[in-house]
Amino acid sequence: MLKYTTMAQNDLQPRYRQRNPYTHETHRRQAFWQIYFPLVVFLALVLAGAVFVILAPAGQSSRYAAIALIYMIVILMVFVLLFILFASASIFAVRQVLRISPFYIFQAQEFFHKVNRRIKLLSDQSVEPVLRVQSAAEGMRALGRSFRMR
Repeated sequence: MLKYTTMAQNDLQPRYRQRNPYTHETHRRQAFWQIYFPLVVFLALVLAGAVFVILAPAGQSSRYAAIALIYMIVILMVFVLLFILFASASIFAVRQVLRISPFYIFQAQEFFHKVNRRIKLLSDQSVEPVLRVQSAAEGMRALGRSFRMR
């Protein structure tokens, strides 16, 4: 009869229960300065901007809206400029590669044609003795059959 065994409860526990205090403290410090602090500063700036817009006099809200629109357009223009530069560089690189690639592609094609011819020659040379032996054996069998028929 087969016995089914189950894993012991302690096999499911992690091997290392205690954290390394030095690395844990370093990780906490880095997490604060690299994640939480910039997030809090950004949220404080957004909150300050919201309070500034809410408390601004009614006559100046269109002025601040125009300033905000200018900033958004400038940011968009920077990203569009980066995209145009990247696209132009890509087009130039493809043009240069297409200009020089036919020569190298022809060289590679010639190399592989030579390899192909050499492999065919070697395979023909390696099979030739086997074919000679088989054809000689087949000729002997045919000769034997012709003598039996007489």
